[in-house]
Amino acid sequence: MLRKKIGMDYLLNMDFNLKDSHEIACSIFYLAGFTKTTIPFKFDDIQQIISKCIINNLLPLPDDPKDIPSYINDALSFELPLTNCYDTRQVVRVLHKVFTFQTLPETYFKDDHLPLPEKIEDLHLEIRDLFSIFSHADLKQLSNYKQALQKYYLCTRIPSHFFDLPKRLPPLPVTPQLLPPRLEAKFPFFPKNREDFINHIRILRSEYTFTKLPNDYLITKRPLPTDPLKLQLKNQISFPIKDKATAQQFIQEILSIYWIPSPLPLAYCVVNYTDLPDLPNDSDNITEVNLTLLITTPKELSIAVKALREHYFFHQIPDLWINIPTSQNTILTNQLPNTLVELNTIIQQR
Repeated sequence: MLRKKIGMDYLLNMDFNLKDSHEIACSIFYLAGFTKTTIPFKFDDIQQIISKCIINNLLPLPDDPKDIPSYINDALSFELPLTNCYDTRQVVRVLHKVFTFQTLPETYFKDDHLPLPEKIEDLHLEIRDLFSIFSHADLKQLSNYKQALQKYYLCTRIPSHFFDLPKRLPPLPVTPQLLPPRLEAKFPFFPKNREDFINHIRILRSEYTFTKLPNDYLITKRPLPTDPLKLQLKNQISFPIKDKATAQQFIQEILSIYWIPSPLPLAYCVVNYTDLPDLPNDSDNITEVNLTLLITTPKELSIAVKALREHYFFHQIPDLWINIPTSQNTILTNQLPNTLVELNTIIQQR
């Protein structure tokens, strides 16, 4: 009995004026569950009954807003008649909750907005400088421009002569071969740095419109083959290269095509082709890097290699400088587990 008493009190104190038929039906079924009361109707049937009740209880809309009862007028969040016709939709939605009508009578409007002038120079001083619209980027803000006009004038759309947009650029061709000869000579390209990339983009944007540069406009570098004999070179070179001049010439030839590791693999070059000195075999002769020996972890080895490469040329740090212990948990290829049980045992040990 207590649940039913609480449920009934809650239902009688609800403000149904603020809810639609769906919300009221949801509340009824919720209270039915709370009070453990069986409802012999489906949800849709209850909602239809409520909708009919709401419609039957609506009042006819007075022809003059002055005839709206004061207790209703006081509850409205706006004043009638309307002084801005652009608020009509919101006002109609609210009035439909209380009154029944098809269209809002003209007596409900008292809009003092002026017709939109034909000439831009006749616009109100506050918004005159907003027009004409010159930039395509400003088209994203059309709603703001429209609201600015509606503040003073009757305006449903911005007139075409309020725009002075530049001619749209054509879309960028899919491949650089379709560019005019003066541009085709510059593409595809390999960007030397960020500034070089931006400059090429700027050249294209001055004549075409696009959001993303197609891959065909860029030269993608390939990894250097393990075997130098697989290279297709304009100039014949004997590998491995044994003199600095030839090495530097070779690097310039392949620079725009391949990613060049530093240093070049020994299959390519066996000479120091840089301006850096060779790495001394005696660590006491290293003066440019504060080196701590022996190197006992892979992380220390990585840090040492990175630091040394800034000041010395080498392919490999001397083995005498390294003492990285082999992990006891390393699984050799000839010791791979044969069953899942053996694999789980090894994992647990690790």
